[in-house]
Amino acid sequence: GGMSGYWLAGNGVFGPVAEQVLVPAIQSAAEIVRQERAAFLLLEDVDIDSPIDLAARALMQEGWTLFTPTGWQPRWRIHLPPTADEYWSKFNSKRRGNLRRQQRKLGGEVLRFTDADRVDEFLALAHTVSLKTWQTRTIGLRVGNTEFEREAYRLAASENRFRSYVLVKDGQPISFAIGTTAESRFHLEEIGYDPAFSEWSPGMTLLCHMLDDFYRDQPPRLFDFGGGDAAYKRTLANSESRSATLWLIAPGWRRQGAMRLFQWVRS
Repeated sequence: GGMSGYWLAGNGVFGPVAEQVLVPAIQSAAEIVRQERAAFLLLEDVDIDSPIDLAARALMQEGWTLFTPTGWQPRWRIHLPPTADEYWSKFNSKRRGNLRRQQRKLGGEVLRFTDADRVDEFLALAHTVSLKTWQTRTIGLRVGNTEFEREAYRLAASENRFRSYVLVKDGQPISFAIGTTAESRFHLEEIGYDPAFSEWSPGMTLLCHMLDDFYRDQPPRLFDFGGGDAAYKRTLANSESRSATLWLIAPGWRRQGAMRLFQWVRS
């Protein structure tokens, strides 16, 4: 219906002081929405009962409406123990052996990218793989290798927040993972693989290599797989919560009526 609004993106940038700063931050963002007469404020990947969820719900007392287009979905994370042995001990010996055999059978070389001057190289390789993935076929191109992406990840790299990987076999990139870090949390933004190599589970294999690399160098405390459910997330994670994308619909009969119409059409 032509509704326009604002998108507040953070990926955990507030860190451990979230409870002290999130309520005024959300209130300030909501005030901008009011002043600009926009229809909504979009908050992506919000954990249920988290400080940002509670701050959003507080606005409902002022006439705002909360809408979750996808509902609350599983969200998987790895709370990384101090040592790799402690983490891998969560799997029985047969499962550990199968994962290691996949790594050996597929082989290849894992490239890690953290520096700003290698962002372009990474995105070129990831784009090559992304063109072939099931996500591109069913949803749309996920890694476009655009100037916007290059600038965003160069900025992240300049702040030591960029940590991404590519698995290369016989000189050909076959899987990639895009990640950013903040406050000792690693957020997996995107992962994809070439389906021609699906027999060897290149996505899962790359994730196992990444976990090995974490324990060799600057391990995060938390590995966040992002919103949504998937078999590989359930396999590797050791913690589950629920999250959703929230739309805060501003007060006003026109905006509220448009949202009710939107909900009716979706149903």
